[in-house]
Amino acid sequence: MRVLSLVVLLAIMPIQANAGFTNGNDLINDLKQCDAKDEQPAYACGVARGYIEGVHDSTENETCTPMSLTLDELILVVRKIIEDNPADSHYMASSIVKSAILEAWPCPE
Repeated sequence: MRVLSLVVLLAIMPIQANAGFTNGNDLINDLKQCDAKDEQPAYACGVARGYIEGVHDSTENETCTPMSLTLDELILVVRKIIEDNPADSHYMASSIVKSAILEAWPCPE
C-alpha cells in the first residue's frame, strides 16, 4: 500500500524539467512575470531576480558596478539589453547579464 501511495504521489506531482541552461529568452520571460500579480508569476520573477543577482555577485571582481547600485537598477539594465537585442537572446543568460554589466558600468583602464 505504501508503494502504491508513493507511486500515485509521484505521478501527480508537478515536475519541472529543464533540458539546458537558462538563456536570455528564459530570463526575459521570467522577468516579464514580475509585472503580474498572482502567486505563480511571483515565483518566476523571484527566480529571475535571484539569477541576475547571483551573476552579479559572482563577477564582482571583474566588474565595476557602483556600491550604490540596487538590484532593481541592475534588472532594468539587463532587461533593456535583452529587449533591445532579441537576436542575442538565445545565448546563455549568465553571459548576457555579465555583458550588460560590463557595458553599463565599464571599468576605468
